[in-house]
Amino acid sequence: MTQAERCLYISTLVTASTRQPWKNCYDQLIQIHSDYFDAGIHGGPSSFFLPWHRWYLLSIENLLRKINCNVTVPYWDWSLESQIWTNSIVWNAQCGIGGDGIPVRTGPFRSSVWTTPNGRPLARRFNRVLPDCASVAMGQRMGIPQFTSWHRFVSSNLHNTFHCNMGGVMCTSEAANDPVFFFHHGFLDKLDYVIQDELQFQLGIVGEHTIVDWKNFCRDICLEYFIRNPVVIGGPGQTVEIDECLLVRRKYNVGHQWGGKLHKCRIEFKNLARYSQNTEEMPGTFGTTAKMVYDLLNLPGCVQVCFQQSDRPCCSNTTYSPLCYRDMSSRDISPLKLARLVHRPFPRVSDEAFNLFHTTYEDQVLSNRFSDLMNAPDKLIEVLGSSGYSTQLASVYQPTTGT
Repeated sequence: MTQAERCLYISTLVTASTRQPWKNCYDQLIQIHSDYFDAGIHGGPSSFFLPWHRWYLLSIENLLRKINCNVTVPYWDWSLESQIWTNSIVWNAQCGIGGDGIPVRTGPFRSSVWTTPNGRPLARRFNRVLPDCASVAMGQRMGIPQFTSWHRFVSSNLHNTFHCNMGGVMCTSEAANDPVFFFHHGFLDKLDYVIQDELQFQLGIVGEHTIVDWKNFCRDICLEYFIRNPVVIGGPGQTVEIDECLLVRRKYNVGHQWGGKLHKCRIEFKNLARYSQNTEEMPGTFGTTAKMVYDLLNLPGCVQVCFQQSDRPCCSNTTYSPLCYRDMSSRDISPLKLARLVHRPFPRVSDEAFNLFHTTYEDQVLSNRFSDLMNAPDKLIEVLGSSGYSTQLASVYQPTTGT
């Protein structure tokens, strides 16, 4: 964002949180997050974590755009400056949200001029480091073979860590009172968009593809998807040949055996579909379902959202100088190459964060196992093997017998 764009966003947020008629709506939205904090919007196997917070960001943005139609909620990719995040431009007193302090004494949200909806001053207590961009990119790669593992990585290692590393109000059930909350969840929403887009690319779920494109994937997924989303193939004057061996297990009782791959692919698709096809009303959203906010180009209210990719270098460290974040997110860079870059301290999730978000014991163990592996580059490279497949990495985040 340009300085002018940052100033516009901050001034609009200040207006929404301090002036009527917008303040009442702002206060209600902030309170919703507190009221439903333990109602399935964070941890748990049936969590609405990602889609619920997408709806929440959309609701905040809709309010801000009533004040100024040129405003949109930005995201902060804190992984690009993970080692120096406390000095980020985000905390500037001018066109920023102020800095550290109990209470915060700088910026437009300082205690002398601004309070949270519950009447208390804003408080922050910066501590520890954040995962760097190479680690985040490695976690993103894990999501390709294992959507469930990726969800655990984002919700625990990234989301929970950031909240309690900010300290203060961010490490409480009233976290939405801190304006940095929107930056953080905007970033997680971008990661969600990237992984959904990548999974759809890998599975061939794109409009211009035909059924034949599924020959390298899973037949059951193919049939289920195209039954729900019929497309026309061929056309007047065109002949389309479909080989039935691509759609059934074997042709004439000979041919390729799919074996166990079908089972894993079906499971991962169902985990993805639990999000994209879930028609259960999310708590506190006035009838909104996860399915309704799945497609960023077709959000409620005819809203379309696009993320601008950052071209900034990962940081000033020479280890990363040849690679920018775009390269790290690319399908072309191997997980093994990323593993050779991941050598900075990868923070474990604190007990405070585990307790705040009611993380299950199983997920705590898996989260710590992943953190420990990221802090052992030689072991990480060994796990990935010479081929560099990220499937092995995802398996680290899967429960094992006796866990």
